[in-house]
Amino acid sequence: MTGELRNVSNIALTTSALFLVVVAVALNSPVLFSMATAMLALLVVCRFQARMAVRGLRFRRRPLPTVRVGDTVLVEIEVTSTARYNRPLVMVRDRIPEALLVSEVSPSLPVAPAPGETAVTQYRLTPLRRGVFRWSVIEVTGSDPLGLAKKTALYRVDAEPLTVLPAPLPFPLVLPSSAGWGGGEADQGPSRGPGIDPRGIREYQTGDSLRHVHWRSSARTGRLLVKEFEVGLYSRAGVFVQRSPGTAGPAGRHSPLDFLCGHAAYLAEAFLGQGLNVSLPGLDSSKGTAKPQARLVEVLRELAALVPQEEAFGAQVSRSLSLVAPGSAVYLFLAESDPSLAEAIRQLRARNCSVHALVLPLPPSGSRGATPPASSPEFLDLLWSVGANVQLLPEPKQP
Repeated sequence: MTGELRNVSNIALTTSALFLVVVAVALNSPVLFSMATAMLALLVVCRFQARMAVRGLRFRRRPLPTVRVGDTVLVEIEVTSTARYNRPLVMVRDRIPEALLVSEVSPSLPVAPAPGETAVTQYRLTPLRRGVFRWSVIEVTGSDPLGLAKKTALYRVDAEPLTVLPAPLPFPLVLPSSAGWGGGEADQGPSRGPGIDPRGIREYQTGDSLRHVHWRSSARTGRLLVKEFEVGLYSRAGVFVQRSPGTAGPAGRHSPLDFLCGHAAYLAEAFLGQGLNVSLPGLDSSKGTAKPQARLVEVLRELAALVPQEEAFGAQVSRSLSLVAPGSAVYLFLAESDPSLAEAIRQLRARNCSVHALVLPLPPSGSRGATPPASSPEFLDLLWSVGANVQLLPEPKQP
């Protein structure tokens, strides 16, 4: 029964009961008075049953999987009855945080757990924003068997995190050139290139050169194995994503930081697919030795967990210089201008690193004293002057 029909039924029964009371008093009729009393008692009993339906419950949300933006998530909630009485069906609804930005939230299945037993309800949602989200409030709605009364109660449960990985946002991307340290083949098939530094042994893939076959290991295992090599200069890509307070954006919308993480995810996916080593200096502790697909998940997890910080972006990069291997290709994803970044770029250039500034075009802020966007001509000129290769990213569009 919908809320409108329930309200109409309550009003009709209450009005009828009061009318019968007035008529019974006027006519001095015990029968009419008994009928009015029974109708009022029915409403009281229904309200009591609705209240008891949402009491004596315990909840546990099952662990949530890691998904990408736009994927559908199945959320399962265990409902246990600690009361000693049977209850009608109850509806369980999660209080999803507004910051998650979801679509297509399906209604949960109604449940009626028996005393001391556990039932499972579930619903599906589609997250539209990357991040690590937690929520702990569950809303339970119950009614009487006739559906005349409704009661809602709130419960708190242990918050299971939902990690939403950023969806790659494509942009024109040029693989870093390889020169000087062995002549790489990072842009040719799955091979890591015939560099001078062996990296390991892996299974043969289509496109690998037969001169790289490790015959001894192949004979021992019965599988065709090839040697891997570092691809030479710029075979390592260091990725920095600006997360200053101005990248947070308004509530309920995708922020500049979300778009930067999406573009960084695209770069990581493309580079790892070509055999390059991708790192997030200062964020991840991995040495990048995992296989490309596993390493991509590690990088995406780090990007999903990024939140704005007060520290200047230039200071963040300078603090992580020791974690950037000399000769790496460094990619800076920017949304706001930061003059302190100039010195960090000079230090990276001194370490023989190529520096690529990927700038998100944002309109100038109308607020006085606000930080200018990174796409302002003055800041772009500063980046060029200290040796960075500047590229504008596609204009961000809210989905």
